[in-house]
Amino acid sequence: MPLLVMIYPPRGEGVDPTDPAAIGLCVRVAEELGADIIKTSYTGDPESFAAITRACAVPVLVAGGEKGGDRESLQMIREAVGAGAAGVAMGRNAFQRDDPPVRFIHAITRVVQQDATPEDALGGAMYEDVLGGCPHLRQGVCDDCDRAGGADALVATEAAPLQALGRVTVIAPDGDLILGTDVHEVCIDGKEGEEKALSLAQTAPVIVTTTDWSVIPLENLVSQSDRIIAAVHSAAEAETALTVLERGTAGICLVTDDPAEIIATAALVRAITPPV
Repeated sequence: MPLLVMIYPPRGEGVDPTDPAAIGLCVRVAEELGADIIKTSYTGDPESFAAITRACAVPVLVAGGEKGGDRESLQMIREAVGAGAAGVAMGRNAFQRDDPPVRFIHAITRVVQQDATPEDALGGAMYEDVLGGCPHLRQGVCDDCDRAGGADALVATEAAPLQALGRVTVIAPDGDLILGTDVHEVCIDGKEGEEKALSLAQTAPVIVTTTDWSVIPLENLVSQSDRIIAAVHSAAEAETALTVLERGTAGICLVTDDPAEIIATAALVRAITPPV
């Protein structure tokens, strides 16, 4: 089991918590005591921090530090990673932000993994453009796809913006799974739509959407196919879809821009469906 040691210089009146000599001593002590990974403070400048990471034989993570502005915090992370930090371990500095924390976390990902500038990380297609109300985007939680974090897949009209988020299966015309070939989508507004969905489901999973499930009850589809994925808008709707006829749909596709609904629905899927 790897041992993570979090170690920082003493704090108090007259003590500089970013003193390179003190931080370097902390890192050396942690390494000599057998740490596999070390989390410590940033010194404030890349040159002095690089000297510390070069002298350490195990990965060094930079701590998030006191809460600062978005650009200030991202610039600190970028400098630290450029100076040899293996990554960042950030808590309150991320989740206590006024904006949804997911936006800032995605920005951190771009800085660490893509060496993006703070401006590019915040202005790129991470939350506002990719996750925040794009008309072409649906957040997908599909049981027929490989698990990727809280969702198993993301459904979109373009794969590239979502693939930039990291390791996640994207269902799109140019995605990992091709929309229209590997996965179909049918809007049901009558008997014809129901028949089309069932026909396509003979060869591939089908995401079904409708404005009124009373027109074509979901039970009709579930009783005839085990490849139906229901489009839902909340965790409550997801629970109904996944338990209909006691067997449920093959999966659900969550249509929302609310991070809380995404988290709640992902937890529900893990709790009431078997591993896939």
